[in-house]
Amino acid sequence: MIHTSDWSEPFSHFPKVTTVHDLVFKRYPSTVDPLIRSTQTNRLANLVKGTTHLVADSQSTKDDLMKIYGIPASRITVIYPGIEPQFKPADQTAIARVQAKYHLPKEYYLTVGTEEPRKNLSRLIEAIKTLPIPLVATGNYGWGQAVPQDKLIKTGFVAELDLPALYSGARAFVYPSLYEGFGFPVLEAMACGTPVVTSNISSLPEVGGTAAVLVEPQSVEAIRTGIKTAEEGHIELIQAGIKQARKFTWEKTAQAMMEVYEKISHQH
Repeated sequence: MIHTSDWSEPFSHFPKVTTVHDLVFKRYPSTVDPLIRSTQTNRLANLVKGTTHLVADSQSTKDDLMKIYGIPASRITVIYPGIEPQFKPADQTAIARVQAKYHLPKEYYLTVGTEEPRKNLSRLIEAIKTLPIPLVATGNYGWGQAVPQDKLIKTGFVAELDLPALYSGARAFVYPSLYEGFGFPVLEAMACGTPVVTSNISSLPEVGGTAAVLVEPQSVEAIRTGIKTAEEGHIELIQAGIKQARKFTWEKTAQAMMEVYEKISHQH
């Protein structure tokens, strides 16, 4: 049996399993670099015809595969990824160290990810303008038009070891992405005890559940209102988020994957 996740599996007569993380290049093509969009479109179209079974990171991605490619539900299994154990609430010493290292204020909202159109950073910055706390954005520039710099603090690349303290120190984590196949940052922020505001579309409601404030990502006012709601329910969201994050473990992922392998082995 062959299992790949980069959509470039070799020719073989053995059963093939393919993991599909997202279909952003189909759902929101204007937010994907044209060269990447073309490559992914060709690869997945060929792969779908020959793979035995597909694994999707979320029900949202499974639904996209069924709708766009006409794949029957029986050929797709949803298996959620897990979260790394280092993502947990950091102590005040660690938070202060990271804030000093990246020259951050004591109070800030946080967003994480490569700067690209899909991440919806421009609307988030617009939403922050009338709020008293600035936005900290991590990650390097990807592609697309430069975003406004008002009330924005850009850290550039942040070491993975610093992320838990960066999450833990934020008043809220705000992630109004236009599309995600899973949305790891939402889970990471919750695990670190940070209230989360995220989009009400794609996979993000699956990840956040009732522990996140869900907003319409195309609306600046909805994002702003969501941040205010997170401030008002700060304590409740922290507790609910930590509980929600505990549902996603790599042990569960591995067990579900083994069940897929066993099922396919018995069929072949």
